[in-house]
Amino acid sequence: MTEAEGARALFKQVADRVDERLFGVREPLGLVMVGILTGNHVLIDDVPGVGKTTLVRMLSTLLGLRFQRVQFTPDLMPSDITGTSVLNLKTNDFEFRPGPLFTQVLLADEINRATPKTQAALLEAMQERQVTVDGETHPLPDPFFVLATQNPIELEGTFPLPEAQLDRFLLRVKLGYPDEREELRILQTQPAERTLPREPLADRPPLRELRDAIASIGLEQPVRAYVVALARASRNHPELSVGASPRAVEQMGDAARAFAMTPAMPRSRAMRPACTGPAPPKASSMKSRRSWPRMVEIALIASSIFTSMTRIMPSAASGTSRPSGLATAASIAARALAASSRIRPPRKFSGSM
Repeated sequence: MTEAEGARALFKQVADRVDERLFGVREPLGLVMVGILTGNHVLIDDVPGVGKTTLVRMLSTLLGLRFQRVQFTPDLMPSDITGTSVLNLKTNDFEFRPGPLFTQVLLADEINRATPKTQAALLEAMQERQVTVDGETHPLPDPFFVLATQNPIELEGTFPLPEAQLDRFLLRVKLGYPDEREELRILQTQPAERTLPREPLADRPPLRELRDAIASIGLEQPVRAYVVALARASRNHPELSVGASPRAVEQMGDAARAFAMTPAMPRSRAMRPACTGPAPPKASSMKSRRSWPRMVEIALIASSIFTSMTRIMPSAASGTSRPSGLATAASIAARALAASSRIRPPRKFSGSM
């Protein structure tokens, strides 16, 4: 089995198991899987009751990853998550007691309810995969992911994440409400069937091998130009105070590679732009196909990446209707790129704020 076939098989197995408990979440599940397959962090931002926490718990169990959950509250201290040095009365020496951060999947539940001091304790861990306590550096397990959740309602007493921390999340994902057919399935489910998996998938491919295979995928020049044009347009848009950073450019390329590796990921009609990018060369080998992520992969993920790595102007956000500033910036970049390199841009970009 090739790496691409293994990635497709992994996503199908995970999606089928998740669909037994959460209905209608295959598209956001695909985005979260992109974060995991590229070794990046994901922020799940949605209203209560749509299954944010359940999704993270199921993913960690099915992938066989160690899991810790931290409920972020205003009284949570940095040492509560990083760990602290404790005096050992037998040896009369201080010993480091690791906190819940030393895991493979950390669920930072309602991360915006903790103080900025506690939120900042995650910065080194998310970027450097290490924690420094009392002058000593302790490496984190590999792989290590932060899958954080926050609610967009009841914002009194919360602390919005600063740009420095939002920039470390690859994607900002919304689960959304299920459609009518899926909600009818919810009522048909018996209480005994509302259980979470307790064992990992038996035939899952090694996660490290999939990540290495994705990292080896190349990006052709037209695709690279398209990514850069999107990012630069976001920095000059009048409705955005902070545009996409160079880290966003780097991580957008990583996410496009993951989409190229797993083309079976679901893409709703709303997510499908008209542009499909340059066609890959004719070849039967999987290696040749995997070296051509197309512009459609970029357009599919740009909205989720930009909403985590940009900041809208306060004057624009205070309007009666939320502007589609990110979508406008992306479409401007696509048109500018088309004028210079004759690459046909998407007719409609499905960005959202």
